[in-house]
Amino acid sequence: KTIKKNVVVSGLRQSDGESARVEFKPYSGGIFVSFGGVIKRVGLDIINKDEKGFTTSIIVGGETIVMVEHVFSAVNGLGIDNILIEFSSNEAPFFADATAFAERLKENILVLGTDKDFIVIDKEIHIKGNNGQECTITPCDDFEIRIMIDFDNVIGKQSFIYKYGETDYLREVAYARSILIFQINEYGDPWEHYRQHFKSFPKTFPSDPKNCPFIAYNATGFLTPLKDPLEPVRHKLLDFIGDLIFLPHMPKGRFDVYKPGHSFNRTIVETVLKECVGKVKVNFSYLVRMMPELSILKDVIENNFVHKNESVYEHTRKVLGSAMYLCDIHPTLLAERKRFLLYIAIMLHDCGKRDVITTAANGMTDCVGHEFASESFIKDKELLKRFILSNEEMLWILRFVKNHSEIHKTFDTDDAYFKVMIEKLKTEYKEMFLEYLIFGISDLKDSYFKEHDAEEYKRRIGLLEHEIYKEKNLGR
Repeated sequence: KTIKKNVVVSGLRQSDGESARVEFKPYSGGIFVSFGGVIKRVGLDIINKDEKGFTTSIIVGGETIVMVEHVFSAVNGLGIDNILIEFSSNEAPFFADATAFAERLKENILVLGTDKDFIVIDKEIHIKGNNGQECTITPCDDFEIRIMIDFDNVIGKQSFIYKYGETDYLREVAYARSILIFQINEYGDPWEHYRQHFKSFPKTFPSDPKNCPFIAYNATGFLTPLKDPLEPVRHKLLDFIGDLIFLPHMPKGRFDVYKPGHSFNRTIVETVLKECVGKVKVNFSYLVRMMPELSILKDVIENNFVHKNESVYEHTRKVLGSAMYLCDIHPTLLAERKRFLLYIAIMLHDCGKRDVITTAANGMTDCVGHEFASESFIKDKELLKRFILSNEEMLWILRFVKNHSEIHKTFDTDDAYFKVMIEKLKTEYKEMFLEYLIFGISDLKDSYFKEHDAEEYKRRIGLLEHEIYKEKNLGR
């Protein structure tokens, strides 16, 4: 899902009553945020981990944007997969619930008709918080949340079950307001604590606590009437759905959550990322959706002894397909995680060619230095942060891309030269040697080089395949 057109929601900043707005825009490749011209994919790396309050904030381009949880909840609650959320200020418009955002988005949703990506929960996960909080995540064919709150006051214990695709987010969740407790002074004005709390926000909070936009309560009862008896737990669900947006995809699993809160929610996200790394179906379409910038390679046409009027985009698709086929027919070659890293590296190995391609007078093209250009492109666009990768894995992919041409430098007219060079490659790049062999074969397959020099093509494929069979029993 994405949206049909730009959607704008305006309001006031809670802090000073000044105007603020959020503009939602159709986008591809996932959920992104924008502030001050900087665009970032929504993920764990943009969370403001120093947030100590009862809210969620993010960091974009070095600037902190506060109170984004209701914006994120509306997007995630409606199941939107591809969107750009553009903030006009470092504070989202103040609303005590998510209705303003959800109503405008729902009426503009566009179903794309392509497969939806999920993180698959394939084992039971237990998480404990610091204040008696608990979460158990179990495998499930759908996305479910069973949430329970436990307040030692007038709210008490409440629970609610949410099922994606069955529970109507707008009607059953979005309207539930934030919760605030106020003290009652034994002497003087009983609402003094309310007025002290909000005296800095005269433009966004009424002086009469009965008109408070929140669910306001104290030791003796609710100051503002509840919209329904389960409104408090519905709001905790609203916040939880918003915080799960930091997962790269919607999960397939059941979340049983006891006493959720923004800090504990972030712990849950971090745990799912750690425990369910790479649990997505990886193919060319998935990688294109994750990195839509690579579509520019459709216009980069190469014409030489390897490529005959072929776009870099099409070449990349073929290389990835050949590598996936090779891994499938030899399932013990690489472990699943190593395949995941290899496929991302292959997808990116030529992404810098657009910046260095040259064309000679005879129409032949060359891309000298494209390996380093590709590495720079990956870093500049922060492409690897869109995946669930450790720092070591990111460095592995960058090293693979920067040196991927080394596998082809092993060839010469003399097979003895190949044996010397392949041993040198095996020593220098031992952590990715087998991956380079798979890439080398895949890079040659279906290329024009087969027509350009059939005998040499056959020799090179044979040499690489021989090395793969020597390594096959390693079962990495």
